[in-house]
This record gives sequence, structure tokens and C-alpha cells, in this order.
Amino acid sequence: MLMPSIFGEDLFDDWMRVPVERETNRGYRTTELMKTDIVKEQLKLLHFRNVSKAFGFDAELAVSTEGEIITFIWTNQGESATLRANLKTFEYEITDSEGIYA
Repeated sequence: MLMPSIFGEDLFDDWMRVPVERETNRGYRTTELMKTDIVKEQLKLLHFRNVSKAFGFDAELAVSTEGEIITFIWTNQGESATLRANLKTFEYEITDSEGIYA
């Protein structure tokens, strides 16, 4: 499986806080890490970002806050994507008008 360069070891080092072995075990280690929930979620987010019409060169972004909640709403070509995150608990919700992220 080929991975985009943004994905390689940096994803695993930064998000998993797991040192990546850079010699013979790298392929096996990468395959194992691809099965983890956090990496699956990152793949889902990357796919969503790449295929949703809400993101694009001409997209508009609105940001609002209410207490510890921050909300980002991207709109483009009649579609929208929303990220609502609690900055205290780190819980988040992502919704989109196209039903891609579901």
C-alpha cells in the first residue's frame, strides 16, 4: 500500500507517540499501525477533506466560540462541513451536508 508523504512516519510519530523503527521492521510496523483506531480516523479525515465539496480554494470559513466550545464551518458550492470541538475535554463532532463523513 502506498501512502502519501504526509502520512508516512510523521503521522505515527506525532499522533501515536511511538518511535518508528527506520530499518528492516518499518514495513511491518507501518502495517500494524495502520490497524489502530487513531490511524483509521486520520485516514477517514483525510478522505473526507479530499472529497468533500465544502473544502476548496474558494471555500469560506466561519469560526465561532462559546465558552470552551469552538466551531468551524466551511462552506463551498452549496455544501458545508462543521467541526465542533470542546477545548477542555477534547471531544469533537464532525458533520457535513453531503453525508460523506458519517
